[in-house]
Amino acid sequence: MVTKAEACMVKSNFTHREREEMWGSNRVGDEDAYEIARGILDDSAQRRRQKKYAALRNNQVRSEIRTFLDKVGDTPDNRKRALQSILVRDLRDESGMVSIEALSQGIEATAQARLADIAEAIRPRRLGFARQTRLMGDVADELHGTRTGNAEARAFAQDVAKLMEDLRQRFNRAGGAVMRLGDWGLPHGHNATKMARVTVQDYIRDVLPLLNRNKYQTPKGRPLGDRQMAELLEATYRSVITDGATDSPFPGAVANRHQEHRELHFKDGPAYRHYAQAYGEDNYWKVITDTVERRSREIALVERLGPNPEKAFQTLAEDLGAPGGLLVTTEAIYRNLAGIQRPDRVVWADRAATVRTMLSAAQLGSATISSITDIGTAAINAAFNGMRWTRMLSRLGSLSGEEGRVFAARMGGSIEYALDNVGIAQRFDDASGGTWAQQAANAVFRASGLSAWTNWMRRAHFAEFSYVLADHMVQPFDALPARFKGMLESYGITADDWRLVRQAAAVDRNGEKFLQITTIPDEVVLTKVMGMVHQEMNLAVLMPDARTRAALNRGMSQDSLGGIAARAFTQYKQFPVAMLFNNLYRYMASKRIDMASRLGYTTSLMAATWLLGGLAAQLKEIDKGRKPRPMDGKFALAAFVQGGGAGILGDFIFSNESRYGQPWYATALGPTGGAAYDIGSMVVKGAETLSEGKGADVTALARYIPGQSLWPTRLVFERYFTDTLGKLAYRDYERNKQAAVRRRKTQHGQEYYWQPGDLAPGE
Repeated sequence: MVTKAEACMVKSNFTHREREEMWGSNRVGDEDAYEIARGILDDSAQRRRQKKYAALRNNQVRSEIRTFLDKVGDTPDNRKRALQSILVRDLRDESGMVSIEALSQGIEATAQARLADIAEAIRPRRLGFARQTRLMGDVADELHGTRTGNAEARAFAQDVAKLMEDLRQRFNRAGGAVMRLGDWGLPHGHNATKMARVTVQDYIRDVLPLLNRNKYQTPKGRPLGDRQMAELLEATYRSVITDGATDSPFPGAVANRHQEHRELHFKDGPAYRHYAQAYGEDNYWKVITDTVERRSREIALVERLGPNPEKAFQTLAEDLGAPGGLLVTTEAIYRNLAGIQRPDRVVWADRAATVRTMLSAAQLGSATISSITDIGTAAINAAFNGMRWTRMLSRLGSLSGEEGRVFAARMGGSIEYALDNVGIAQRFDDASGGTWAQQAANAVFRASGLSAWTNWMRRAHFAEFSYVLADHMVQPFDALPARFKGMLESYGITADDWRLVRQAAAVDRNGEKFLQITTIPDEVVLTKVMGMVHQEMNLAVLMPDARTRAALNRGMSQDSLGGIAARAFTQYKQFPVAMLFNNLYRYMASKRIDMASRLGYTTSLMAATWLLGGLAAQLKEIDKGRKPRPMDGKFALAAFVQGGGAGILGDFIFSNESRYGQPWYATALGPTGGAAYDIGSMVVKGAETLSEGKGADVTALARYIPGQSLWPTRLVFERYFTDTLGKLAYRDYERNKQAAVRRRKTQHGQEYYWQPGDLAPGE
């Protein structure tokens, strides 16, 4: 008969031999088994186990680096490339190493595939404002042991619990030390803003009845008294209020993390949900997906660098002596990848991010038009990897509905369409401010079609990749097409790995075979292949990676003055930087192809995005009420810049004023600086014009109304709201607008088909 003591050791994920060595005998009574098992996890035997894993990972990484340097030459630049290739994809496709970022994306995508049915069931409706909140509330209750009678919620809760347990076990297999707790349901975060609204006494009085007191005991098994419980809750409260979170941004060993989320043990589902609503995050779907993302990243870090990846990385960097970068430092890449730049003082970081998110909601309503260039980047990426780009684009029609969406999600494509964050906006910015700001931004991106378009394009690329994998799985590794084989090798996928890929199942859809990547019978190989597919998908439909973010935020914390300023200054610049680093440079420098092919792909990318950028530029003009621009040299340059996603740069090139009539230096400070300039200018000029009896031009404020830039309604909003407001509030408004119209015609030879101030076109 298995005793409770033995069961505790099994739950700790130790091998049979390790259990025998550390447990020794069964003489310990069952009443002390849990406490002893917890103690064993912290004793010297566990530390020795983690040292063993650290040495193993260190030797593996150093061997890979040495192999790479032997191949390309041991120079300072190549040492930096080698170190960065451990973290992110090698820009020249030459390292053959498995990057932590690719592993993380592979683990997360595989996990998300198991949430596909839940994602479809709770998919946000009505622009994201309508959610299946009751269903997710029932799921949260079921996860915390409260039976709701909702069979669907119970099934979903079982799926989530199994997924979280599998992630925990994989984390432990890599050297982690997180025990299984039978009553654990979901992580509980602490929201500093919410907690600051109450006193510490009110917090203790409210939270204490929610807890399962049986879970709070002294080392000798005695229950904690009221005073001790109050002290524990007071420590939690003060830690959140003073530092912004109960856990530090990056404790010493990643392998020993996640215990902080288990400090509070709730007695049932309603108690957990009460705390989440009052003091934490009550969007339980977001709690689940955020946890999957965080665990996936930490598993990848531990699997590549060992139980203490930060220390391992610092030691590796020192030993290699790799030089720092001018634009991008390796340290900044690591900080972005590991999440070290995440804030201690959440309140300040959240406020700054909320401002940026609201600016995105106000100003990115026409970003869908700019995203037309995705057709060009996706087509060139497909051809570069030996796939037919025409067939990929033809899949768009069959993947637009619910069946196509669920098919791709279950295969491991993406459930981004159901995520409650500003993931799509991160193509342009890394903001993810407060809940209400996220809802506003998500509503704008859904209404504009940006979310649908981006997910649609990514889905088509994933499906084509899956099709090509199935088509090639009949061939041995050495018989694969050179272009396709070179891609596999660049992601560290070997002939042995390919043999395991060929054992995966293929599913039939509309008479075509697609490789079901999630059925690859090896966890490590599955992760590598899934990571490769998603990395290439992020290159086809541009999404910023850790290198891109590092170039812009320099690895500074989100709550530091420098970090806030850097993110404000570089807002909307992620897309052009990603285009430069991840696409243009890749085709110019990739070692997977010869010089002639590099020139061909680089030229093809520039030509495709140039033409599509021209189309986007003209559509934007029409959206603003103007006739298409003359197709002259100035327009050709504008189309080229637009194709690279650098719309603001275009404003500097083509005008002395930015798109909103601001001087270049205001726009150079980023949207936040532009907003500050608008408000300051309005106050100063308004005071002057009011004293002259002319009123005040307050229309600049209309630019910051969420949704005002939506391309289907933008022109109507400007003519009926902004222009009407301007004429009512400011006597010289119409005269200034007409002067701007004449200036546009003189400088660009362009006229309006719907004049500012008119209530209908052609008046």
